[in-house]
Amino acid sequence: MKYSFTIAASLTLGSFLILQLHKRLPADDSPTTNPRLETTTQTVALGAQELTAGIPGSGPVTVEQLESWLGRPENHVPLKLVLPVGLDLLPNRLEKLPSPMPRAKIELGRQLFFDTRLSGDNTVSCATCHDPDHGYTVATRFGKGVRGQEGKRNPPSLINRVMFAGIGEEEFWYGHAASLEDAVLVAITDPIEMDSSLDGVLKTLRRTKGYDLQFRRIYQ
Repeated sequence: MKYSFTIAASLTLGSFLILQLHKRLPADDSPTTNPRLETTTQTVALGAQELTAGIPGSGPVTVEQLESWLGRPENHVPLKLVLPVGLDLLPNRLEKLPSPMPRAKIELGRQLFFDTRLSGDNTVSCATCHDPDHGYTVATRFGKGVRGQEGKRNPPSLINRVMFAGIGEEEFWYGHAASLEDAVLVAITDPIEMDSSLDGVLKTLRRTKGYDLQFRRIYQ
């Protein structure tokens, strides 16, 4: 269950930290050793492009690129995320973000967010219903999941999902998820949305060497 929460936490990061995105997925190959990690904390404003610039290039991410990315100590420096001036006066739940929060972890969440392999038929990702080109929702009345099934609700926008402290932690229009992490697991297992299972997701992550490398390196 701890591993399941780790997946959900990483996907949650992808859902409210990505603002400028590039659809790149990891390729298969073998993992290696951990880099030396820096301990100095850096302060970065939420929404800064440097948070989501990701791994340079286009097309599938190669393991060589992942090795280079993960081997750079600056990508493992813990970040202290702050809100831009003005928004920092509002209730928020920044303090509930997983800690530590390095760039490597944010990049992993970004990759997971766009990966259709997490769905039961390999056709749907988080971004299917939370499209960055449409304000992290869809331009239709209802969202569509696996096998073209139409849902019963419009997917809520993921913009500013961090700005809800003091208003309640429930997610979805009906409040049937207790947290963002819970909402991720609900979407993954819903038979209309992604129609997958936690076991299915774990198998996908384990057999994709790029993911295996990143989870082992980031979460040890």
